Order: sequence, then structure tokens, then C-alpha cells
Amino acid sequence: MKKRWIFLSILLIFALSACASRSAEQFVEEPAYAPVYEAPADQSKDAYNEEMGAAGEMSPEEATARLVIKQASMRVSVADPSQAMRSVMSLAEGMGGYVVSSNQWNSIDSSGKEYAQTSVNIRVPSERLEEAMQKIREMAADGENGVLSESVSGQDVTSDYVDSQSRLRNLEAAEQQLVKLLESATDLQYTLEIFRELTNIRSEIEVLKGHIKYLEESAALSSVAVEFVAEASLQPIQIGPWKPS
Repeated sequence: MKKRWIFLSILLIFALSACASRSAEQFVEEPAYAPVYEAPADQSKDAYNEEMGAAGEMSPEEATARLVIKQASMRVSVADPSQAMRSVMSLAEGMGGYVVSSNQWNSIDSSGKEYAQTSVNIRVPSERLEEAMQKIREMAADGENGVLSESVSGQDVTSDYVDSQSRLRNLEAAEQQLVKLLESATDLQYTLEIFRELTNIRSEIEVLKGHIKYLEESAALSSVAVEFVAEASLQPIQIGPWKPS
């Protein structure tokens, strides 16, 4: 009876402390990189660490800076879209990143001429995102107006990251207690109950570890989506001596 009460107490502690979802997060296995953090612009790194540590929201090791996932998109006119796409692919690999996807197709303008268009999605180390974007800007056929559009967005996932690590520690602590109970269990029904709960907890642990890894790698490698259009396709139509301004 005493063992059963101990078992039920652990289950109660687990239920109160571990709020992880049982649905597995989908993530892509990618090369491992150390996460890159960003401190708030209006606060020094030391002050931020002290504040977060005092508030109890982060451990001293975790309270380093914020975890931000960055995504950039660009649309650039170039002389040769196919060559530009290959250059960006080489750029990503040279920076220690990789190519996520690439695509090439042909478009026809109103005069019936056919032009190539390409798109490529790469990932580069977050600290080199601006460097990569600058190199892509330099590929434009027109140095002043060759970049047709450009945007950068960031998603702060610090809270999710810290919360996931906290839940992971709670689950691992519950796992250790259940393992001890399982080793000392003698009743068959009692053993089966512990084993079933231990299996559920280990499943939760794997889901959280995958989610944490996904956040770290997404923040360490920024995404850059680029579309290249042929400069010739943007030139005004000319019919004989007449050309619209």
C-alpha cells in the first residue's frame, strides 16, 4: 500500500510539473550548430542576464541572451538567373550553410519572349546573414534598382526554449524516480503501471529534445529565400520608334 501511495505521488508531481504536449513536433534532421542569441537592443547583456536570473525565468547558463529565428527574402533582377542561382548555392556552402531547395522555370512576357527565372532557398550562419544578403545584392544587374524587394523578419523563441528545457528537466527527474520504483517493484500489476507511465514519460522526453534541437538549429542558421528574374524581362516594350516611358 505504501508503494502505491509513493507511485501515485510521483504521478501527481509529474502531472503538475510537466505540461508537454503528447503530439510529436515535426522537425528536419540537419547538421548540428551552436545556437546564436541576440540580447535586447535597449539592454546590456550583463544587465539582461542579471535580471532574468533574479526573476527565476532562466538558469545562469540559460540567461545568456535571446534566441531569435531569422528569415530573409529577396527578389533581384540579374543578367543570368541560372548563373545567379548557382552562385548563391556556392555562397551558402562556402559560408558553412547549405541549400534547402532550388527551382528554375521559364516565363513569357506580353511580347512573346521567353525568359528564365530561378529561386533558391538557403541557410547560412545567423551571424553572417547580412554578409550573405550583401553578396546577393551585388549580383544585381543594376546596382541602384536591381534589388526589387527585400525583407527580414525575426521570431523570438526564448520563452519557448527556456520553458521546454525546464519541462525536460522535470520529466527526466520523474523518469529517474520511476526507474527506482520499477527496480524495487514486486507486484505484477504495480510493475505494469510503472512501466506504462515510464514509457509515456520517455516519449515526452524525446519530443521535447527534438523540439529544443529544432529551436537551436533554426536560430543558428538563418533562412534566405531569393528569386532571380532576368533584367531583360523588365525592360520597357518598344514597338518600332515608339516606346512607352
